[in-house]
Amino acid sequence: ADLIGIEPRHDLIRFDLPGFGLTGPSPDGIYSIESYVDTVLAVVDTLGVQRFILAGNSLGGYVAWATAVLHPERVERLVLVDAAGYPFQSQSVPLAFRIARTPLLNVLMRDVLPRSVVERSLRDVYGDPTKVTPDLVDRYFDLATRAGNRAALVARFDQTTPGSLAERVPEIQAPTLILWGGKD
Repeated sequence: ADLIGIEPRHDLIRFDLPGFGLTGPSPDGIYSIESYVDTVLAVVDTLGVQRFILAGNSLGGYVAWATAVLHPERVERLVLVDAAGYPFQSQSVPLAFRIARTPLLNVLMRDVLPRSVVERSLRDVYGDPTKVTPDLVDRYFDLATRAGNRAALVARFDQTTPGSLAERVPEIQAPTLILWGGKD
């Protein structure tokens, strides 16, 4: 049969990394970028996927390009949305992230996280703050306060800082779409 004009089928695999959403904290407390890359490979290996298009936003973007650096034979293409991991000076850091990076405050954050901090952090990262609805704040608050996720956030900031992998970004050969909004 002639298949000209028929697009190939792609399956979408989406999951939360350890320390995010419903996945919860990593049992071993390790949140290095290499550990996150291992998680991606464990998921695709379990599903029998050898090569894949990898997309990620923020830390997920860092995980995506780090996977392409460390395992280029596996990554067919990349989609990076406001990707982290490449050293630069941010113009705006969400309040929750600033607290997670501040000694003593980050210890307090493990036990106390006011809903207002979550709301302010969301408003900091949305280009259009009117899109931050009470339901959205509730969802993020519920996920952020899930057992272990706040401690994971603090640990993640200690363990996933930009490092030597950033020097290897020019090695990436996979075709890459980079999306970075004017207000990111």
